[in-house]
Amino acid sequence: MEARLSQIPIHQIRTNPAALRQVNRNTEKFQELVKSVRTSGVLNAICVRELPDPEVPGQTVFGLVDGLHRYTAAKEAGLQEI
Repeated sequence: MEARLSQIPIHQIRTNPAALRQVNRNTEKFQELVKSVRTSGVLNAICVRELPDPEVPGQTVFGLVDGLHRYTAAKEAGLQEI
């Protein structure tokens, strides 16, 4: 398996529906993270794995492995890539 740093369009990332963690968007700490992402971007990488797109044969998407809060904050901050 190859590890690499890449910019990925947010719309190509899929969260894991079986994940135990959820993001409480109403907390002050999460809102501070969103503000930080708007100002400085995502400073720590998220971890994804490439998966076949179930909706488009032959295409790939990325399954989120680690970084749910950063990913969610990036989406809420309006970033197009992470």
